[in-house]
Amino acid sequence: MMERLKSITLTLLVLISLVQSYFLAYSSPKFENVVQTDYVKNEVIGTKAELDDILFPEQIILHSGNSTHTLLPRSLPFYHMIYDDFLKRKFYDGFRQTDNTSQKLNWDYIRNNSKGIELRFKESIPLHVLQNIMQIKQDAPSVDDMISRILIYLVDNTEEVHTFFLSDKDSIVYEATKVDISADNVKKFVAFGQSLTPYHSTLGGYYLPNDTITMAHIQASFTEFTPDQLKRNLFVDPSMTRYFVERDLTQTYTDGKRALQLRNDIHWMNYSDPISTPVENSNDAKDNLLDSIKFINEHGGWNGTYIYSRMSSNLDTGSQSFLFRQYVDNYPLIGLDPNKFGYIKLVMQRGVVSSYERSLINIDSNTIVKQEASLPGGKTLDSLIEIYAKKQDIVTVFPAYQVVVLKGNKVDLVPKWAVELKDGTNEFIY
Repeated sequence: MMERLKSITLTLLVLISLVQSYFLAYSSPKFENVVQTDYVKNEVIGTKAELDDILFPEQIILHSGNSTHTLLPRSLPFYHMIYDDFLKRKFYDGFRQTDNTSQKLNWDYIRNNSKGIELRFKESIPLHVLQNIMQIKQDAPSVDDMISRILIYLVDNTEEVHTFFLSDKDSIVYEATKVDISADNVKKFVAFGQSLTPYHSTLGGYYLPNDTITMAHIQASFTEFTPDQLKRNLFVDPSMTRYFVERDLTQTYTDGKRALQLRNDIHWMNYSDPISTPVENSNDAKDNLLDSIKFINEHGGWNGTYIYSRMSSNLDTGSQSFLFRQYVDNYPLIGLDPNKFGYIKLVMQRGVVSSYERSLINIDSNTIVKQEASLPGGKTLDSLIEIYAKKQDIVTVFPAYQVVVLKGNKVDLVPKWAVELKDGTNEFIY
């Protein structure tokens, strides 16, 4: 009896297997539709930028001799003429490193007594990065010395042109001994400054106008990046993110690894990705800078004009942070804590972004309303600096916009005199 039961059971199993095989072979499968909104391409919010869109001199200074100078803001056509001619068209070759103490190069004497053109960058730039925007020949030094200024001038009472690339080290400079710049080139552009506001200098550190300067007081409406836009730009699969609110009301989105934090009270976002980077990856400053620009292009874009403004370090190992400052009407935007504003900051390590922060605010250029305003110059400005408590820590003095966020999604850009201090912070003095 037991043997007969086993035979019947085995026969049933074989029949069930044959039926399943039939349905698998001849039935039509039924597919479930995937919700397409869960898997989307990054939405293009801002514009894309290349290196030369964010890497340009913050100031071009014309030295006329007799301690007279003219500072050219980017709003003037003369700035762009000099930028196009000296940075884009002229070539620089025959680089040699020199010690300015041994050659007795007195920069203050040269600026005050020689006709020349000085191009100053907001942040020092690796020399081999400048090769991407200038015609610097391949025999330029490959070291990562940081260039902060380029000084082109005529030797006293001669037609001889000297060109120096000044590094962030006081004693070391590079001279380009072969350049296609003539004495007439220098004289022609220096002459542009004769009809503009004259400036004076304190030991060449920074330049101050002799007269009042005019700016625009600006008001405009703004929109903000939405959480949905940011999730789609920063997470591979937005549908996998979890959401919670922290005690300080910070809104956090996370997929278990990456985190996006939104501070709506100060209109600010901070994205972090604690990814481990292979030790064999390059930690080159140029590569990290280019990768940071590429990351912004693909994750939110550039909502306005930005300039490369700071790099935290130039180490072969460890992280490097890059800060890009926003400009409106050719003047930088500065928001004081806790109301951050006016910059994008990334932390890079070996080509990988570990931190990304920026304002949520997008100024609507179509709603800008301007009123003429002025900032004091001459003795009034000199007195303001003289009584400033941190005078000895000033690196530069410059006109800027203080950003004030108003109710009703409006922003007020107030013209101010600002200072940058040795620790990289900004303060307003008027």
